[in-house]
Amino acid sequence: MSKGYKQCVQEGWDLFHRGALDELLINLHDTALELICQGDIGPLPLGMEEIDFLIEACGVKIAAQYRGKTYPKPSGELVIATTLYAEGGHTALIGDLVAACPEDTVKLCFPHPLDDENPVPPGALERTGLCSSKVMKIPGNSPSERIRAAIEACLVQPPARIHLFQHMHDVEAVAAAVAVASIANAKIYMFHHADYSPTVGLYLKKAQVIDLTERTAAFTRFNLGLPNQYLPLTCPDPGWQGKTFMRNGAVTTGMAVSAAKLFRRDLSGYGYLGVILWLLKNTKGTHVHIGELPADLLATIHSELSAAGVRKDRFQAVGRCESVAKIIEERGVDVMLNSFPLPGARTSVECMAAGLPMIWHGRYSQNNIRQSRMAYPGALTWFHPDDLLEKIRNIDVDWCRNQGAMARKHWEKTHAPHIWKRFFQDPDHFETELDEELSTELITIWHSAFQHNRFLERALIEVDSDEIHRLKMEILSLKKKMSQWHLECQNNMQALRNQHRELMRPLLSRVIRKFRKYFRSRKS
Repeated sequence: MSKGYKQCVQEGWDLFHRGALDELLINLHDTALELICQGDIGPLPLGMEEIDFLIEACGVKIAAQYRGKTYPKPSGELVIATTLYAEGGHTALIGDLVAACPEDTVKLCFPHPLDDENPVPPGALERTGLCSSKVMKIPGNSPSERIRAAIEACLVQPPARIHLFQHMHDVEAVAAAVAVASIANAKIYMFHHADYSPTVGLYLKKAQVIDLTERTAAFTRFNLGLPNQYLPLTCPDPGWQGKTFMRNGAVTTGMAVSAAKLFRRDLSGYGYLGVILWLLKNTKGTHVHIGELPADLLATIHSELSAAGVRKDRFQAVGRCESVAKIIEERGVDVMLNSFPLPGARTSVECMAAGLPMIWHGRYSQNNIRQSRMAYPGALTWFHPDDLLEKIRNIDVDWCRNQGAMARKHWEKTHAPHIWKRFFQDPDHFETELDEELSTELITIWHSAFQHNRFLERALIEVDSDEIHRLKMEILSLKKKMSQWHLECQNNMQALRNQHRELMRPLLSRVIRKFRKYFRSRKS
């Protein structure tokens, strides 16, 4: 890192006390982004506690300038986001929130992020269910200007609740949420990103963390020790009357994932394309990819298919779509592969809602937790390409029907929209259970992960190699001293035992003589 975490925090408090908030916020943004881009923390959705304290302090300090003024009574919902997307689960979640809240009560605010000049791409706003009049795109030439502009825009009608959908490095959105909440006395709900990266905003003192998968919820609560609320992911009901499986006489597999997530970081040890080629070469089926793929990447895929002797039409690339369920039906997908190496949780919920069988990828042994702990009961898990091939070969129509029914039943019980509506009716009294066994498994993974990458020691605590060597030597020295102390204790104990025997021997002799004398007198 160009500037270390500890150094950034130390300099940050100096900048804060000097009132240099713009420089501070920019530095925090850059440091958070560097930590995220290191990309070696494994499946651990960590936070940045000291950075969050600084962000919160900035938000409160800016909000202090607006105290004493009179504002309307707080009401309605405010979503603060970094950007919207025309595909993927992030923006769809905002649409789920809008659908769950009372009609016409949600507004959307974009404190303009430092690294994005156009936070609303074409087609993205429609996915939220909001019209453009409900969107506030905040101008400004500096972080503090944009936060002040966000405050003034949002306080025209202060919100009762603020929902943070910021990106993992977006300190401005977090500071704006803190500022608006401080003035309006609103509750902040921080929807926790869990894309295998640390995120800012997790340690806000006056925010409720919302975790959307059981695995992340358990990690936040039991491993990080943060109070949180588990709100299972949802999606609109596509309707389900069953479907016709294997209508082409062979298994058609599918996967819905964006190229950015698919190829961002391969944790599996084998690539997506290699696995799909392996399936197509060894079965008679077809694979449907749902999600935008760059033209050059698609050309590479077709070239690899030709080289492997696989017809190009057996790999069908479907770009951006409004409904995964609709594409599944149109293309005759029989079984969905949960995306790997990074899972797509929202897409999984959509597939289960459509009553589609799924096979999940797991990086851990079969005795350990699954990728995201979202698979419906009875779902299959694969760990290696050969394992996946065997499972695909054993699929028949009856299996598809049974698995599809189980998937739909699980969605109705755990992920249906009425669960979100119930949450927004009374968030403070909404309860969901977390499996205690899951927390134990996560603790095991938490510890085992640090055997390999030592992320916190290097990035957050910044123990350099010299310091590590010094600590190791100190530990060895302490172990040696403990061993010597233990030996001395043993020697001392032996000496005490010997001394005790020497002291007790005359006493015992006297007692024995008296007993003998007593018994002799009794006999006579």
